[in-house]
Amino acid sequence: MTQPVPHHVLYELGCTEGSPATLRLLARDQDRRRLLLLRAVLDAADTAPADRCPPAARRSLAESWALLEAAE
Repeated sequence: MTQPVPHHVLYELGCTEGSPATLRLLARDQDRRRLLLLRAVLDAADTAPADRCPPAARRSLAESWALLEAAE
């Protein structure tokens, strides 16, 4: 589970400002969100009927996910 975002960070972002540490936190959390969304796509593809996500597309998604995991 992630830590709550400190009040001063929310304040800085709300003012469209941000220290380098705040911007790093924002970038990190955006990366996590993207990975979570991509994982949701992968999971949905696994349960999708073959006419919506053919086996070749599933394999491609799985290979792409493996590359992302390796890069992580």
